[in-house]
Amino acid sequence: MPPLTVHEQPAVHLAKAINKFTESIPYDKIMINITMHLNHHIQNKDSMNILDLHLTVTAQPPEDMESDEMPVAKPVSKWVGECGLSLDMNCMVHKLSITCDSHQDIDYAFITSFKEQAQWQQPKEDNINAQQLHSASTLDYEEFIPSCIKKSLKFGLAEIKSHIWIDISEVCYSVYKCGVDGHFDFNNKDVATFAEGTLYPILQMDDVECMLDDAVKS
Repeated sequence: MPPLTVHEQPAVHLAKAINKFTESIPYDKIMINITMHLNHHIQNKDSMNILDLHLTVTAQPPEDMESDEMPVAKPVSKWVGECGLSLDMNCMVHKLSITCDSHQDIDYAFITSFKEQAQWQQPKEDNINAQQLHSASTLDYEEFIPSCIKKSLKFGLAEIKSHIWIDISEVCYSVYKCGVDGHFDFNNKDVATFAEGTLYPILQMDDVECMLDDAVKS
């Protein structure tokens, strides 16, 4: 998916939480650099991906006092993540699979998926409202997003000219852990390497939180 403000929000919130956590734990912040990247490109064996979330760790190698040269520290990819519609799940898994296969140091992969009430459909060309939209100037982000929603809803539908552009029914969160063989199996639901939960409409993230606790300790 393109790097749009809306779909990257879960990655933004996770990045804030991770940054807050890393600032609170004791470690040598001069020798070790933990960086959270958003919409960051990563070079694979034969291609390049732009990931919604990418955590790297850069550790400065010990200095050899007898040498006049100093080794250059290189960032190591540890966590990667994608956000998108549930219809794009196969695409997100494929993207992460390629990335994880190309970078053996990655320990965890994350997917946040949005399920729609109904699959999005483009307005019909003969629709009067659609014709008005096509002839009008492009809407700014602030104009497209609803100014208010019902208190009972966490996600209000985006409706412009009587056409529903998106209506979220569920937000799911999945965490995949690298297996003992050094590879990711995105089809395996074993609790040792996989956890899932929901952020909406029901907050049920216990298994995910346990997996995240293990992730940050490693």
